[in-house]
Amino acid sequence: MLRSYRVLAYSLASLASANAAFADPPKPPAVSPARPKQVVLISFDAAREISQWQRSRALAKRTGAHFTYFLSCVFLLSPDTRQQYAGPGKAAGKSNVGFGASKQDVADRLEQVRLAGAEGHDIGSHACGHFDGKDWSKAD
Repeated sequence: MLRSYRVLAYSLASLASANAAFADPPKPPAVSPARPKQVVLISFDAAREISQWQRSRALAKRTGAHFTYFLSCVFLLSPDTRQQYAGPGKAAGKSNVGFGASKQDVADRLEQVRLAGAEGHDIGSHACGHFDGKDWSKAD
């Protein structure tokens, strides 16, 4: 009878260890979901200074940053062409933020716009003359 108990105990022990060997592996501990992508928006208001375009584009190349340049259209007009712009209710050639300094300044800015766009940066509109539009109509 003692032998029967030993056989039974051995059999049960064997089954228990075999069951552990074939059991599903333990589940990994629950982890918190990955953090959402963090975004910092950097924009350049008016995008007037050529040196700022150059510095920011160089910074983007070094760091992998992506910029949005908000360009006022009046910076694409030189003193010779400023009369082509007239804001709603304003005389031609007027702007609250100025105009391009010269034909060369405008050409240099356009080159920076082209380069920035080719590098994957965004170019947005910052309106034109930067006037207060509170009295403008829908037609304006």
